[in-house]
Amino acid sequence: MLRRIAFGTAISLNFLAMAFGQEFRGSLSGHVLDPQQAIPNVQISATEKETGAKFATVSNADGTFVLPFLPPGPYTVTAAASGFKRFSNTNNRITTNEREQLDVQLEVGSIDQSITVTAESSMLETATASTGQVINTSQVENLPINGRAPVMLGQMTFGVPPKSDPKFSRPFDNSGPFALRPPSN
Repeated sequence: MLRRIAFGTAISLNFLAMAFGQEFRGSLSGHVLDPQQAIPNVQISATEKETGAKFATVSNADGTFVLPFLPPGPYTVTAAASGFKRFSNTNNRITTNEREQLDVQLEVGSIDQSITVTAESSMLETATASTGQVINTSQVENLPINGRAPVMLGQMTFGVPPKSDPKFSRPFDNSGPFALRPPSN
């Protein structure tokens, strides 16, 4: 009986740990610089264009800033510090579970003056070496998968090498290779 309780607790903790590993939000980080050095104590704000939600932070002594847990969407990022022109970049897109990098170049001038960047940001991920893919509902419905097994979806994403033939996996069958069985007494 004690073994079954311990096994049930271990399985529950495993599923709980997996639930916390799923993140739908992204983050924005970068450095605030002028032509000579990093600038500390710069007010950085990101405003989501569709909802108007604002997120703010202050750069540290190295000029580094991080805006974590941003919901996916288009953002306008502004940076302001006394003695420098206000910086504004309107073409930032935060995506699911991605860490976007934005380096801010401030120019000496009055805070009434501003620098507006309207160019597209790079699609190349330079902040981290991780890869990921979001599969939406229409892609799942249109995939030629027999039975719509989630294990097969995982094997179809880029960067995931299959270790076995996916037609032999039976994730919804209690006697399949993914079945969880308590230890026998």
